Amino acid sequence: MEEASRDEFEMFSTLPRDCISLIFSLTSPRDLCSLATLSSVFRSMADLDELWEQFLPPNYQDILSRASTPVHFSSIKDLFFRLCDPILVDDGQKTIAVEKTSGKVCCMLSAKQVKFFNDRSFRKFGRVCEYLPVPESRFMNAARLVDPSFFDFQAMLTSAELSNNTTYVIYLVYKLNTTTYFDWKEGTCILDSLPMTTVELCESNSSPDNNYCCLVSVEDIHQACETEEEMEIINTYLPSEITSRDGETVYYPKKRQDGHWMEVALGEFFNGNEKDTILVHLTAFDTSHIDTLLIEGIEFRAKIL
Repeated sequence: MEEASRDEFEMFSTLPRDCISLIFSLTSPRDLCSLATLSSVFRSMADLDELWEQFLPPNYQDILSRASTPVHFSSIKDLFFRLCDPILVDDGQKTIAVEKTSGKVCCMLSAKQVKFFNDRSFRKFGRVCEYLPVPESRFMNAARLVDPSFFDFQAMLTSAELSNNTTYVIYLVYKLNTTTYFDWKEGTCILDSLPMTTVELCESNSSPDNNYCCLVSVEDIHQACETEEEMEIINTYLPSEITSRDGETVYYPKKRQDGHWMEVALGEFFNGNEKDTILVHLTAFDTSHIDTLLIEGIEFRAKIL
């Protein structure tokens, strides 16, 4: 079997370079890096600019022209891996990155790209939030909600900013400080005692999807339990993963990889080939226990299966 595999590999290696290049073009960035380790011929071909250019967004030159600081690169492959780390664009109000295993575009809106309200009629009464510099933020400012006990916000992004034919998950990136995580009473839904928000997600030509998200992680709720009775309630009634509330999806947050911020999914959608506008509308309805809420932004991240 090993000898047959070796013969097949040698036969594949003798193919014309154009044929090998065509086959490589049907792979992914991850596959291409793996193929480069198999032989010197494959390694030289796996570095070709024309192969790596197909993994970049079609509008990558426009993205580079919008970058807040110049992006320097020695080859298209080098550019691809530089874009795997988010770059600031549009005067520092957005970040754009490519997902390293697939090349799918990911985009994050800063808090200044989000419209905040403190009234259900989408009007502002007094100051809704203040913008503060936060050292660990990729943006110049994050938004601190003046009254986190109730707020509304809307965020919009055109689908042309994202990869076609791709499922995206939208995340709220934030920090919070709260002294009481829940105040559960027997006979009521435990979700009603947690800091919850409703999320309406829609594209301009479709009906909205409605979800819920909890702003406190299950792990933090466990750590906040002060009695065995509270721990028993949590273990009995609180799910550890995505669950359902009245037929709607409920998402729970987790720490981001940077270790500084929390993220909670707001919902997901499929981005086809049509030009469209994605609207995210979040309403906080039970956040009276939150003392401080700091929002960095809204991230549109390609879902990797």
